Amino acid sequence: MNDSLELNIEQQEIEIANDDFGAETTEEAEPRNAIQPSQESTLEHESAIVRRIDPSYHQALEPVGIDELWRISKGLHMSNLYSKKFGRPEAIMAAIMHGREVGIGAATSLTSINVIQGVPTMAAELMVALVKASPQCEYLTCVKRDDSGAIWKAKRRGSPHEVAVGFGPKEAEALGLANKDNYRKQAPTMYMWRAGGMLCRMEFPDVTKGLKATEEME
Repeated sequence: MNDSLELNIEQQEIEIANDDFGAETTEEAEPRNAIQPSQESTLEHESAIVRRIDPSYHQALEPVGIDELWRISKGLHMSNLYSKKFGRPEAIMAAIMHGREVGIGAATSLTSINVIQGVPTMAAELMVALVKASPQCEYLTCVKRDDSGAIWKAKRRGSPHEVAVGFGPKEAEALGLANKDNYRKQAPTMYMWRAGGMLCRMEFPDVTKGLKATEEME
């Protein structure tokens, strides 16, 4: 009798335990690290920020304020990348400032702004690029480039007339340039950039901001 009673009690305990286990398994247990709905929107937003490329990213590499500009200029001078070209960190600083005036970044300024006879100048190649990118320029093109000279033509938007500027051996001889190394080795190229820079400064002074082409000063 006692054995039968004990057996019945054990069976009841097993059934109760099974019922409790079933209750736990039938209900979906929430994962320990489950993301709540409110968290999902936050994570989606953060993910979008990570994926988005900030259009002003390049500005983060530019100096902001005179103190930061001076610190960057000293660092660039110490790198020896620009110390030979500019000599002093103050000259690097001035080149970056002149570049900012015409709307170019620090790195481009240090590549294309040159100090000739103590005067900041802009490479004619960059000058042409800035003019062509300007909304004031309808067109600017070199129509001739050979040993006899170079000719550029341009038209400013809103102007009724096309303007042409040329430069060749006659002009080079008059300015005492014909015997210079660059003119003897690559005369057509020198004629081209000399004429191009002259036309840019003449018709688009709002773009060149008073800077002369490097080729005009060499």
